[in-house]
Amino acid sequence: MRSQGHIGLNALGASLAVLLYPGNPLDPALFTWVGFTVVLAPVPDYDIPIGLRHRGFTHTLLGALTFSTPLFLAVSYISSSWLLGVIAFLGVLSAFLLHFLGDLMTHTPFKPLYPLSDREIGGWGLFSTSDEAANRVFFKIGTTALALSMLFRLSLVMDLVSFIISATAVLVLLGVLFEMVKLTTKPLSESRKRPPRPGPR
Repeated sequence: MRSQGHIGLNALGASLAVLLYPGNPLDPALFTWVGFTVVLAPVPDYDIPIGLRHRGFTHTLLGALTFSTPLFLAVSYISSSWLLGVIAFLGVLSAFLLHFLGDLMTHTPFKPLYPLSDREIGGWGLFSTSDEAANRVFFKIGTTALALSMLFRLSLVMDLVSFIISATAVLVLLGVLFEMVKLTTKPLSESRKRPPRPGPR
């Protein structure tokens, strides 16, 4: 699964959390968790551009903890709130776990419990990693579900005018978020391309 598909799958998972969240849908804690879960969806696949073995360390629980712990410390320090740090930590873990779920559906297995276990999981072969149609479908379904879940929760706790204002703000924020993600996450295939050598003059 490519970045686009992973973002969509993570957004779909986040939409379920939004619907089940017992507090106010505008709670900063919820937005923090959703933001980390969706924006960091492609991170485990950054093993390719930095030269690591694909679906190796970054596709393990140890790798997820290695990445999430410094963010917990950074967010806790910057926000002066250990609670937001914990939420960011859980958001990163969620991003990795949902990423793993997406990779289970493709052809290549991986070892999420390494080094504790060499057992491979995945390889369901439902679609290939490079299947553009599948990635596009996941992205559209996931982002639409996240937007609708936020709008539905807002409609339950606000009057009409407040709902329209808040809904517009949420849609704008989601639009900006996904545009930023698309700009900063190039297809993995691009990272493998080498610049053409200059020809003879």
